[in-house]
Amino acid sequence: MTKEQFLFLVAIDSFKKANNVAYPSWSDVLEVVRLLGYRKAMPSEIEFRNAEDWREQPNTPSGVRPQRWQERFLKDEPGDSLAA
Repeated sequence: MTKEQFLFLVAIDSFKKANNVAYPSWSDVLEVVRLLGYRKAMPSEIEFRNAEDWREQPNTPSGVRPQRWQERFLKDEPGDSLAA
């Protein structure tokens, strides 16, 4: 098994545990792949009649998490600007 395959398996396993699912959907798998840093920066080596190929910049944000998502992990403390 390559480092890439192992990292992918660990990421999928972590996703499954965090979301309490045994079988992630294909959308979930794509989300994990993007969060690992993969981007569609090269032309496809496979031709499809029913889908158009596209590319994006390698530094494109993953776009799979809502804005301010990281803030949910911050501890609410008195005087904290995030506290309600």
